[in-house]
Amino acid sequence: MQGAGAKLTLPVSLRLLPLFILSLLKNIAFTLSNRQNTDCRSATISTILTLPLDWLISFFYPKLYALHTLSDKDTVDSDGEELLAPPILQLSAEKLTRYGVFLMDYGTGIYIWVSKEAPADVINNIFGVPHFGAIPESMTSLPLLENNLNRLTNSLICQLRLSRQHFMPLLVIREDGPHRLLFINYLIDDKTEDGTSYYEFLSHISRQLTK
Repeated sequence: MQGAGAKLTLPVSLRLLPLFILSLLKNIAFTLSNRQNTDCRSATISTILTLPLDWLISFFYPKLYALHTLSDKDTVDSDGEELLAPPILQLSAEKLTRYGVFLMDYGTGIYIWVSKEAPADVINNIFGVPHFGAIPESMTSLPLLENNLNRLTNSLICQLRLSRQHFMPLLVIREDGPHRLLFINYLIDDKTEDGTSYYEFLSHISRQLTK
């Protein structure tokens, strides 16, 4: 490592450590921001204390999937059972394409983000409504429709729910809706009012190590 701008070099077993530290620092339970509601902070801490380790990982650093690109190619065979395994995306606004629909598994629940310019056919296939503006602002379930994209989306949701010992509530979030910050606040890799971006955080650690 040479110079403050050098890349941070870590053993393979520790490469994700800075990312998880940043996600902890940005979580409502630990952030120093005065904007956070005390009751929400207390509820979050109570939730953290009850979650198993594997759920905690998704709670602090959620899994993000693109639904608009789901296909049968995203399935894998696991002990004779066909499971969906679409690519996991980086938690950054750069990954939220203008035309996309995305699912976020945040450990205790599921968000579906719908971009303003998502194609009408994608919206109709997943949600059963003709266009973006027709999606209810507090939609909490998906219809069962006779098309492949809807089938795969519902299968992924069902698969995620079966992997947990509690029911995972679903909330559909429109890009222009009142709940958009619930989703945006989980984009850990981006710079926010409560913390730096992931790359800025790595640079900060690198500078501290070279002092």
